[in-house]
Amino acid sequence: MFSRILVATDLSRASDEVICTLASLKALGTREALLLECLNVRDVGGLAGSLAEQMKPKLEQQRERVARQGLHAEAKVVAGLPHIEINRQVLLSKHTRFYFGQQPPPWRILAARIASDASSRTSLKQCPKHSRSFL
Repeated sequence: MFSRILVATDLSRASDEVICTLASLKALGTREALLLECLNVRDVGGLAGSLAEQMKPKLEQQRERVARQGLHAEAKVVAGLPHIEINRQVLLSKHTRFYFGQQPPPWRILAARIASDASSRTSLKQCPKHSRSFL
């Protein structure tokens, strides 16, 4: 069910913390992860190409971090409307969608904590680089 996941990233510190926890999903059968940065065309317009080039080194660092955890990892930058483009990429790549690493509204954090408490099959490990766990 979770063998291939798509992880939406915004290259923030929150994303870095989540990236550190992806190995915990191996208990659910996760074997590969596609890290996706979606540039909102409403915000960047014609600058998407040059911004994507500037983001590639940071995205590559995140990809390498995932690979060091024993998962096959790919990274991709796309431009579009995120709520459409992320779903399109899920359909094209046949990954399970995970909206990790972006600054969520408070109700989404609460929902994630409830889901985490309800599931005892895996636990998210503390990120060694940072002092706190994601959930």
